[in-house]
Amino acid sequence: MNGSGEPERGNGIAISVVIPTCRRAASLRGTLNSLAADLETDAGSLERGTAEVLVVCDGEDAATRELSQDHRKLVAAGVPVEWIFLDQNQGLSAARNAGAARAQGELLLFLDDDMEAVPGLVRSHVEAHAHLREAGEGFHFAVCGRIREAARAPQATRTGRLLEEGWKRTLEYAEAARSEQEIVSIPLDAVETSCFGANCSIRRELFAEVGGFQPALREMDEEMELGCRLYLRGVRFRLEPGAEVLHRNDKEMVAYFRRCWRLGGRCDALRATELGERSAQTRRLLRMDSGAALAQMVNRMLWEFPEAAHRTAQLLHSWTERTGWRLSFRLWHDIERQTLYWEGAREAGCDRQELRELATNPVRVLMLHSIATPTDEREESYYLSPGRWRALLDSMKCEGYSCADPCKLEDIAAVWGTREFILTFDDGYDDFYTQVFPLMEAYGLRPLVFLPVEWIGKENCWDQANGLRPRRLLTLDQIRELQRHGVRFGSHTLSHPSLPGLAADALRREVGDSKQRLEDLLGEAVPFFAYPFGECNRRVRAAVIEAGYKMAFTTVEGLNLWQDPFAMRRTEFNDRVFMWNYNWKLRSGVEPRQQVKAELAPLWSSLPRELRRPISSAWRRWRGHGAPPES
Repeated sequence: MNGSGEPERGNGIAISVVIPTCRRAASLRGTLNSLAADLETDAGSLERGTAEVLVVCDGEDAATRELSQDHRKLVAAGVPVEWIFLDQNQGLSAARNAGAARAQGELLLFLDDDMEAVPGLVRSHVEAHAHLREAGEGFHFAVCGRIREAARAPQATRTGRLLEEGWKRTLEYAEAARSEQEIVSIPLDAVETSCFGANCSIRRELFAEVGGFQPALREMDEEMELGCRLYLRGVRFRLEPGAEVLHRNDKEMVAYFRRCWRLGGRCDALRATELGERSAQTRRLLRMDSGAALAQMVNRMLWEFPEAAHRTAQLLHSWTERTGWRLSFRLWHDIERQTLYWEGAREAGCDRQELRELATNPVRVLMLHSIATPTDEREESYYLSPGRWRALLDSMKCEGYSCADPCKLEDIAAVWGTREFILTFDDGYDDFYTQVFPLMEAYGLRPLVFLPVEWIGKENCWDQANGLRPRRLLTLDQIRELQRHGVRFGSHTLSHPSLPGLAADALRREVGDSKQRLEDLLGEAVPFFAYPFGECNRRVRAAVIEAGYKMAFTTVEGLNLWQDPFAMRRTEFNDRVFMWNYNWKLRSGVEPRQQVKAELAPLWSSLPRELRRPISSAWRRWRGHGAPPES
């Protein structure tokens, strides 16, 4: 027995449940009671003594101290409980880290003191990790359970009810993002939606390896920041539907969201300026200086004239309360949210000049395949004819563009010029030796070529399988000569397969063995990888990180600003790109049509769904596609 009359913790603890709390003893009691009921229910499937609970009181509190003396339900269920009282309030991150540091379980499960465990919660987390281990999926996993809002009294205001509707949709969207569907692409917002915290479990060793929660984030965003960090290290998130909790939320939604919006700006500023984070989650700080021109203009106005913005928001709020009109709600929501966000950034010490300096130039990466005259329409989407290749080089030289050494990509702190680019070629066709190599010195080119290692000196068998003509690939002697003249090489797998459909062992072989074999051939490190056919999902991305690459390239078009380094975008040039669009694509990274859509996207998304749906239906009917299915 320990000092609280509880059984001593033994060896073989499978999972440690960490619950931070701060002056909410009554709510905490409900959480502990539900957890005791859950573990009693699962006594047959979880061996006695394989789970423990650590309650971390973030600052001394008499009511919580009293609860620690008289709460016996978990002990009665055979679950060791350790109460940790911190001398002073240190914030949620520090409290969770303190619990994790004292834990003995192989797994860590984090709960909040306003949650109720649904029967099967702990067992589901333990079994999910066991299943992943048995399936050979590897070490780098986090399991995320479901969070359901408990029934409660409705919001007193119309705006509050609309906010609550939006919050429920956000939870549904987050759940879908965590479902780990093996689709043939990396979701473009994967980093933005990565989150690890309440009702999430992870191996204790992995949690310690990544450094746990960020203590500097005391009030908010600690779960987003850790989720981002985990994702960028290749950790995959797996949704476990059976691991469910109810969230007792009695907040007044308008006041709660206003506070969150202000804290969002404060936390992003802290993460970007003091912690040096450059990710899609903190990229919101760049909205005045990057992205759609209309969105930049609106954000600059909200920054410069916050009082006028608040008055406008108040009028829209009043109108929403009188009428319940969703358009006025949406406009209030967008104006108030972004105005408070910028106020939070100001409170964190950011001024306009600092925000301008954060918005550095994007990384521009060009993608080509073969410099050859296409013989059919399919080849036009891959090949660039020699005449157009010369025209592209002349256009770039005339406009002052310069080709950077791919080594620069490895320098996180590198400063990129406004007209600097990286030149990449996929597949290693032998026309690179005849059409690109002779022009390297004249045009200052430093290309990066991605090679499918098993086909070096052979033919493009993967293209032939898709009905394209045979083409010769670079030989080993040519590759070594090119290497001596400054050409860099990256991996394009062993045999150029579609990676998402491969079994785990085959995936590791294609990704990892190709790196090792190419390094042996070249006698130097190979830090870069390109996904064959551009096909990639979270599983493939994780395998690339595990293999030791520093950066990976997709076929998604666009520029890279605080981009996921394993989902780098590229701008493709082939015979389908009109020559008069060369300068446009070089500047923006996309075709004019795509750029226009990107400019209008913020305006479109600001409209309520009830207004977007009939407009979209009318547009589709006008174009002859019929009405879209009801969503």
